[in-house]
Amino acid sequence: MAVLNVTPDSFSDGGRLMMSKKATAATEGGVAASGAAGDASDADGADDDPPPDIPAVLAAAHLAVSLGADLLDVGGQSTRPGALRVPEALEARRVVPVVRALAADARLRALGIPISVDTFYASVAEAALAAGAHIINDVTGGKGDGSGAGGRMAAAVARGRGALILMHNRGRRRRRWRRRRRRSGRGERTGLVFFLFFRPLRGIGELGLR
Repeated sequence: MAVLNVTPDSFSDGGRLMMSKKATAATEGGVAASGAAGDASDADGADDDPPPDIPAVLAAAHLAVSLGADLLDVGGQSTRPGALRVPEALEARRVVPVVRALAADARLRALGIPISVDTFYASVAEAALAAGAHIINDVTGGKGDGSGAGGRMAAAVARGRGALILMHNRGRRRRRWRRRRRRSGRGERTGLVFFLFFRPLRGIGELGLR
């Protein structure tokens, strides 16, 4: 899997696939001249966020595939330690144009390269699937959008006929697991996985998800 981060702050490659401020200013100037400048922004601070550099993204995708990648994963916000949460509208503004460009690329289509999107927002997942993504990769196990047990994310992916990958971050749940392990005396990794994923997975199969 090759990761394409369209973020300004990812710890490994933040900003490499975003347009420069100079290029952004030139683009926005052209849009303003046509009378449509307001359409490109939102109330969540998107005016200060550079858009993705689509030619750079496609070049990175082609290079990754030539080196053996058989899955492309697009991320619109950093999950590094200390990173701030990005609003839904801003994350969608970053990832959806990238997904649309990747899905339309003739070379990637000919090779059948699936596109994954790293998001925990159900609305972003739905928009990404509509734009051509095949897989949603949720690092919160379906709980990041506040639905509690992954129902909102699972339903969105099911409607989009996509596949769902559930991951987790261990924060508070890690402390809960340590308490649980002390009480039960069991520390097997299979038990940990069951504890972390039992609630998110319960009922998901009924939606037809893979």
